[in-house]
Amino acid sequence: MLPTKDQLEAKLYGSLKPITEMSAVIGLLPKKTLQLKKPKYWKLYDYVYVIGYTGLYLFFTVYTLYYLYINEMTQDIIPKEILVYASSIALMQTMIFPCVGFRFRHMITRTIRQMVDIDYALRMMEISIDYGKNYRDNIIILCSIAISIILRAIFSANTIKLDVIQQVTLVVAVYMMSLVKFQYVAPVNCVLDRFRAINRKLKTRCTGYEMNKLCKLHFRLCHCLRLLNTAFGCQIFISVSCSFIRFLFQLYFLYNLLTKRQDTTSAFKFGTPIFYIITEIVEIYMLVNVCAKTKRTAEKTPIIIHALRAKFEFTQDEDANIYTHSLEMLHQLVEFAPLGIFHLDYYLIYQMVMAASAYAIVYIQYDISR
Repeated sequence: MLPTKDQLEAKLYGSLKPITEMSAVIGLLPKKTLQLKKPKYWKLYDYVYVIGYTGLYLFFTVYTLYYLYINEMTQDIIPKEILVYASSIALMQTMIFPCVGFRFRHMITRTIRQMVDIDYALRMMEISIDYGKNYRDNIIILCSIAISIILRAIFSANTIKLDVIQQVTLVVAVYMMSLVKFQYVAPVNCVLDRFRAINRKLKTRCTGYEMNKLCKLHFRLCHCLRLLNTAFGCQIFISVSCSFIRFLFQLYFLYNLLTKRQDTTSAFKFGTPIFYIITEIVEIYMLVNVCAKTKRTAEKTPIIIHALRAKFEFTQDEDANIYTHSLEMLHQLVEFAPLGIFHLDYYLIYQMVMAASAYAIVYIQYDISR
């Protein structure tokens, strides 16, 4: 029996529920916006939600930075001003992300509704989507983030002297920066599964009608990616940029530990920058890996369609349609570029490592000359 659109929508929302629920808890996305049956005053709830979280994070940001500057006693390794500056970058985005999520919340909903229509069309062609796999993948992502944050909190607690409120505030800020990346990865991964389903179907003997339908669904999936790039572009740009800044800061921290070693220097202090550097690289890799796979899978579709002309015999009209669709898809660019500033591909990791290395070399030369 063919499921209804409401049932498919419930399954799709259910597969994304681990990410959306946690995003709602820490203020990244209003929960009422993504509910299937919205309450009467859901728009008012969204405004109260974003104002409340922004005000709350503003209070804790001011409190944390003020007492961090007054009480922090690690200036023998890192100047207090640099530590406060690095912390302020992490904390400021806790106020930016809720506002950006509020601004683009309807675009996210629109993207999910389009994906539901695509799923319904695929089911009509007897192509099913494994929602359970998406749900399990999202659970694994959340668990990995949680373990990473707990370990980072343990390392930080033994490196920087903070009270409970400051520690929780910084943990939430770091968790938010990590979750923003995977809040984007989760729907992109869903689009990837649908590209794969279309390619599998195209490799079989399709009728002219089925091929025309699959090509249109491919174009709609590309449109979904453009909507996601617009909705999450600002957040991904800020998150990746802050990851690069934290990467630089941890290199600076590690260099100072190695060159200005004190009697109080412990294994935790050495482990803190090393663990942070590893987690930043892993997060960026997971982000660009999904984007690169999606781009590569989407670009395979016109190649598969063009290969069908040599594999099967078609009528003159069907052959002309295949040729037209393959040309259209070759010009259908799939790009992941937050705000158009940089591309989310494997080369991004190389660029970040090379830029950080250049900064580190310049600083080391400057420090030696002093």
